[in-house]
Amino acid sequence: MRKARNSKLALLLVLTMLATLFVAIPTASAATTYSAATTATFDPSTSGAATQNLGYAQISIDPLLASTSEALIEVRDSGGNKLEITAVNDYQNLTDGWSGGNISLARVNEYTYKITISPGAGNAGLEFKYALQLQVNAKGCASGDVTLKISKLSGQLSSGEVVVGKATGATVTAETLSVDTITESGGSVTIRLTENVGDGLEQGDRSVKLVLPNGFTWDNESCEVITGNIECDVQHDGNNARYLYLIVDDLSETHSRSIIDITADIVVDETKANYGDVNVSISGDSSVTPSSLTVARYSETGVEVTVENKTTVVAGKVKQEIGDIVISENAPESLVNGKTITITLPANAKWAELPDVDEERVGVDQANVRIIGTDGRTIRYTVNDTSDGETKGGVLRFKNATVNLAVNASGELKVDISGTAGADKKGLVVADIKAPLASGNISKPEVKIGIQNQAAGDIVLVENQAGALAANKDLIILLPSGCEFSEAPTVSVIKGDLEIDERNVDADEGVLTIPITGESTTASEIQISGIKYDVDRTVEEGNVKVKVQGDAVNEVNDMDKIEDEFTDADADVGDFGIDLNNDADADYTFDASGADAGMFPAIETALEVVNAICITPAPGQTKGSAVFTLGQASYTLNGSTVSMPVAPYAKNGRTYLPLRFCGNAIGIDDANIYWDSATKKATLKKDSTIVQVVLGSQALYVNGVQVATMDVAPEAKDGYTMLPIRPVLEAFGAKVTYDAATQAISIEY
Repeated sequence: MRKARNSKLALLLVLTMLATLFVAIPTASAATTYSAATTATFDPSTSGAATQNLGYAQISIDPLLASTSEALIEVRDSGGNKLEITAVNDYQNLTDGWSGGNISLARVNEYTYKITISPGAGNAGLEFKYALQLQVNAKGCASGDVTLKISKLSGQLSSGEVVVGKATGATVTAETLSVDTITESGGSVTIRLTENVGDGLEQGDRSVKLVLPNGFTWDNESCEVITGNIECDVQHDGNNARYLYLIVDDLSETHSRSIIDITADIVVDETKANYGDVNVSISGDSSVTPSSLTVARYSETGVEVTVENKTTVVAGKVKQEIGDIVISENAPESLVNGKTITITLPANAKWAELPDVDEERVGVDQANVRIIGTDGRTIRYTVNDTSDGETKGGVLRFKNATVNLAVNASGELKVDISGTAGADKKGLVVADIKAPLASGNISKPEVKIGIQNQAAGDIVLVENQAGALAANKDLIILLPSGCEFSEAPTVSVIKGDLEIDERNVDADEGVLTIPITGESTTASEIQISGIKYDVDRTVEEGNVKVKVQGDAVNEVNDMDKIEDEFTDADADVGDFGIDLNNDADADYTFDASGADAGMFPAIETALEVVNAICITPAPGQTKGSAVFTLGQASYTLNGSTVSMPVAPYAKNGRTYLPLRFCGNAIGIDDANIYWDSATKKATLKKDSTIVQVVLGSQALYVNGVQVATMDVAPEAKDGYTMLPIRPVLEAFGAKVTYDAATQAISIEY
């Protein structure tokens, strides 16, 4: 995907003039950087934000290799929310000397593009530059930085991000999470304050003022920041407890979009309070709407919420049946006609099939159930038949409901019951959650940083029930970053009748793919043995954590499975596949946040196991050695004498050595030592470690990330690039010692 050469030259000039303004984010790939020439400032509350052009982002790779590189491109606001990419506004290949090869941008979904660079052998070694400008739907996004995020798939395009926009403008909306009935004993309420973008809440001790009507006072108040980077406190007026104040402390000059929950008890003075809605007046330094909010209903009546026939459900599965939710009136007319009952699942669950409702002396409108919010967790019923005139309170029994569970769900499945009808129960346990897989006994041998082909412990995966792993799907074993399989391990079923395709088990770098060809009828066990790891120098010390993923175990993110379960286009279906008619099949639909990604796109790991402990190699474990002497134009390398055109020298307490011999001293051949005269950058590559320094700069980069500031800088002398030997070689894990008596510098690696 390329445009005219004249546009390319114009854009290259702009990028060069603004180079000092670039905000470069180094990545973990060899000599790959991402930078921005400009950023776009805009108001996300305007209609124009729906088609907002962002600043130009530039991808630079130096040097470019011949192999193909791929990465995913997304845009996120300061709150971490994905923004829809409405268009690729402009794109330019700015690489001098480019001939042939191919660069493509392909849409993956409304939030994601995939960039593929296939340079071919003819462009290898060039300093690759590519610029693009995206157009996004940023209406209503969080204020602050808008970031283009690159996620590595393969090759030199590794993960990184760059700021390409800045959103401004702010307002605050107040809402009551649930309007519950309170009695003379009072009750608790939660008021949520939501900024449409950041900076809506003013700093200070009067950010928001909440005033109760006469006969009601505040007590036991607290606040919680649900999202955002501000701090808050809340306190009532000691002289008049009807007044409650939100205190806001902003931790940064501009904060990201925030959501704050204010929770407090309402104390009732029966001699002054009036029955009916309890309305709070809202004012203060912040601009908040509405100015009056109903937070509770004061009544003498009430209901009790219980559960019957509690079930066991399996994480990662769709349509799991839960227990019956029973709402019983304490007295007739406790459930008032027109009031609501809200049932909310936890974050790791979504509704699949809505409950059938058995009604006794009271009723709800089952034909017009409302789906609340955009995450498929909350449903709301409206009472349409009261127990007026009855001598006994009514009963509502919500039964036969099914849910879809995230693959990492565990413990108890709890629902929250709320609403204006007075039914209030937090954490009602409707099912016990069983994980699909467990791990057997696993040994944890030590593996050493920077060493290949090291034995790790066998992994045993145990199905917690028959059929936990789906047929014709893949089970994925994912190693942590920096670890790779030295070779394909042996995978076998050691218990049960689960079937796997052993011939097509594939180990690709840090990913092991196990095809499941037949489900088990009895709970089975898989053993992965003969595991050997290549551990590079970026791996942290401690447990090597292996993740178990894949559509064989993560049914709720398997689009084929979802389409099989929810396929009847004639069904009355809302977002997330909630079947409003309780039909056997339903047309499954997603809201924007889950399009083509499954029900829980951000949750992929079913199980995490540890089968090795990463340690630093013990002192004295070396592969080679070199000895240099100040002022002497030769050195010994693994016992052999090697001549140099210049001698090492000392300056400012540091020993300097020519670039090439600095690398040769630790086993780096000349082909992996680079000097870029244009950027004055020296690059040394050994195994998976790349160290870079720039002439005259004290910055030291490892794998594209600045890891240290040296006390001296590389310099040019007599036509040679001279490097400070200790910080550069220690970045590769080499041991450098100096003998003042003999002026000898010894290196072990």
